[in-house]
Amino acid sequence: MDGLVTPDTTFSFGSQVQVADRVIHNNNDEAGGTMSVAQILAQSSNVGTIMIGQKLGARRFSSWINRFGFGKPTGTDLPGEERGQVLPLDK
Repeated sequence: MDGLVTPDTTFSFGSQVQVADRVIHNNNDEAGGTMSVAQILAQSSNVGTIMIGQKLGARRFSSWINRFGFGKPTGTDLPGEERGQVLPLDK
């Protein structure tokens, strides 16, 4: 991710984070803790992902989200698969 974070970069965070007028929670209100970027992505940690985004900045984070294919179907024809919700950078 442009050298600002690596799979081994760690972030410490709680179970929720305030972003503008919203409070974002981890999945199933998991406690958080210290996790590497690889763990954050593997476990789909909402709060951890926000920490990565704050470190990268909006434009760089949006670019990586698109490059990773978040918000797009996998193309593997999995039953019940949904594309997810990823807002465009200007939103």
